[in-house]
This record gives sequence, structure tokens and C-alpha cells, in this order.
Amino acid sequence: MRSITLLAIILAFAAGAAFADFGEILKSWNTPKIGSIYGTCWGLGWDGEYIWCNVSHSYVEDWIYRCMPSDGSVVSSFKSGFHNYLLGRGMCHRQWRGAPCLEVAVWDVRQEKPYLNRYRYNGSIVNSTLLPFTFWVPSVVFDATNDWVVRPVEGGSVAFKLDGNGSPISSFTVKRPGPAYGLTKQVDFFWFVVGGYMSAYKTRSNGSVVASFATLGTASDCTYENKHLWVSTGSTITCYDVSNAPAVLPASVGRVKALFR
Repeated sequence: MRSITLLAIILAFAAGAAFADFGEILKSWNTPKIGSIYGTCWGLGWDGEYIWCNVSHSYVEDWIYRCMPSDGSVVSSFKSGFHNYLLGRGMCHRQWRGAPCLEVAVWDVRQEKPYLNRYRYNGSIVNSTLLPFTFWVPSVVFDATNDWVVRPVEGGSVAFKLDGNGSPISSFTVKRPGPAYGLTKQVDFFWFVVGGYMSAYKTRSNGSVVASFATLGTASDCTYENKHLWVSTGSTITCYDVSNAPAVLPASVGRVKALFR
């Protein structure tokens, strides 16, 4: 009997060591700034090594920063070209014609039209695609084949899959309180971050929610990186552990760990 109890304790500690709590904060750092002007990070991207932040600064042109994920220190940066009439928002990393680039969802205030702008790492625009929508799309993600954008709607959000010309191929709706302003992809799942309700949802491609947790502050965008969900709340970038979400963690391990909390 003692050996069984000891084995259970060992398994519990092993489970605790292997898996952080779902939604647990692993690290957090301040959004990059220019001088003494603090910015608001509207877009996040992950290129396999660095976190990219699309930051809006008051009274100056917006900037895009390449940051160390460990502490947020800036590796490089460039002006985005967004100011006054161009409103830059959600961002992702992808390949464009064989070269790495950053993709940013842009709303042209003067024309009231949405675009996807693609940047080289030096800040030059290599392509700009006009989307056939009459509404703002605040976030974009690339799934290795197609772009996806999100539309915030009352009582939920709609994700659109786009073809190479930016036209919608398919869509699905997530019915949850509040509109999502951030979208990213985790293999076969999607993550949505809902600003006003301070929450993140993991969903299937049919819109069904498989997991969720509360975020700190009003979320504006997110990006997925190796079992971590990075969320921007404007002035802060926070990394959450999502490795043991209910959809991917064996229930038996979760139960053993829960017994010893």
C-alpha cells in the first residue's frame, strides 16, 4: 500500500514538473517605446526566433519592433508607414514568394478599405493586397497555405480563410461574449483573444471552443509559439503556458496532478 501511495506522489510531482497550469503566466515585458513615449502594441508575430510587435506611438509614426522573447529587448526596428490615415493592427509572420516577411492587417481610414501589407525585415513593402470587405479586420494569421483574418461581431467573432488574392474561401463563427481582436493558429486549432472580456479561447475549425482562460488586461492581438500563447494588452506583452490545454493533455495526467494541488 505504501509503495502505491509513494508511486502516486512521484507521478503527481512528475506531472507538476512537466506541465505548468493552463493559462499560467510565464513571462511579461513592457511594449517597446520611443524615447519617453510609451506605445500601444496592436499586433504580434512570431518568426521562429523573435517576437514582432506592431506599435502605435502618440504623435509619431508607428514602428514595428523585433524583440527577444526572453525580456523584450529590441533587436531591430523600422517605421511601419502607418500614421493618421493608415491604421495598422494585427500582424503575423509568413513566407512571401520564398522570402520571410511580416504581414500586417491595415485599415485605410480615408478609403474605408482593409489591406494586407507585406514587409521585408528592413521595412520595405513587397506587396499590398486589397481585401474585398467593407469592414475592418484587426488580425491576420498564416497557416502555411492560406491567410486567415478575423471580424469582430456582436456576441462573437467570424474567421475568414482567404485565397491568394485575398478573397474569402470559407469561414466559421465563434459564439462567445465579446468580439475577438486577435487571431492565431496552433496546428489544427485556432486561438482568439477577446479584448473587453479579457479572455482567450482555443477553438476547432468549426468554431467549437475546447479551452479558455482569463488574460490580464484588454487583449489586442496574439501569436502562438511552441506551446505558448503571447498576448498583447497594449502596454504589456505576456506569455501564457497553453501546453496542457484540455484538448491536448491526457485526462489521466490532469487528474493525478489535481489530486495533489
